[in-house]
Formats: sequence, C-alpha cells, structure tokens
Amino acid sequence: MRYLLSSENQNEVKLRQEFLYDVFKIWFIRTSETDNFITLQAFPFNYEKGIIVLYGHNEDVKEYLYSHRAEIYEQNVFIISCSLDDNSNFVISDKQTYLSINTKPFALLLNGKEYGFDFDITECELNLYNSPLLHPINKLKSSFARIKKGKNHERFH
Repeated sequence: MRYLLSSENQNEVKLRQEFLYDVFKIWFIRTSETDNFITLQAFPFNYEKGIIVLYGHNEDVKEYLYSHRAEIYEQNVFIISCSLDDNSNFVISDKQTYLSINTKPFALLLNGKEYGFDFDITECELNLYNSPLLHPINKLKSSFARIKKGKNHERFH
C-alpha cells in the first residue's frame, strides 16, 4: 500500500505515519518524493500492494494521475481531495477509483485538535480512523465512494 501526501503537508509526515499506523496497524516509511507528493510506503513493502491513497488539492491530484498513470500499478485508487464536482477527471479506466465521502460536496478540513489529532483532518479520515472493519480494503471502501467515468460517485461498502 502506498500513501501519497501532498508536499504542501510535509510538516505532517510523522503525524500521518502515526495516523496510518493507528488505522492499519502497519508501519509506513517515507520512500520518495515525486511531483509535489511524498510517498509513504507500507512496510513490509508487499502489504496490500493493490491500494494507493492520494491526499492533496484537486489540481495536484489530477496532474499526478495524468502524469503518472502508467506508473500506478495498484488496482484500487483512493483520493482525498477538496472538491468532488467533476469526478471524471479522477478516473483511471482500468482501475477502481474512489473519492472521499463527506457530508458536503467538498472536503472541509476540520480542526484536528478537537478530535485528538495534531493535524487538520477530513470527515473521510475520521470515518476511516473510527471504522470497526479490520481488512484495509474494507475500511477504505466504507469511507470512500466509488466513481465511474461520466457518472457521479456511488457509495460501495
């Protein structure tokens, strides 16, 4: 499993690693930085290798997906981004693509301190953190909505 964090949030790397450990009970290590994204790789490296999570602003995520489409070997792409208006820009045709579920059509950053975190957090991430499901793919699918090209997202559990 890979978790790509926007370089804009580089001051949160250690906090995100702790968050990911709490959610998945596995360590994530920083392995690289490419096109404004820091890669945190699950360790051991073969853990859930069919999953990638991208966290960043819409345009950054869209640009990354466009530029690195051929390098995304994971079958399941989970995106935490600010606005969900045009879902079709996030879809990779041969992948299962999911966007963060929120009560509004955009992801608000909540004051993390109010929820016990030292970084601002989205509703989707809170749902993921509090999910009682054990298997990583099930935890993620319960907090994200699957999207298809040309259609609005539909929620899959």
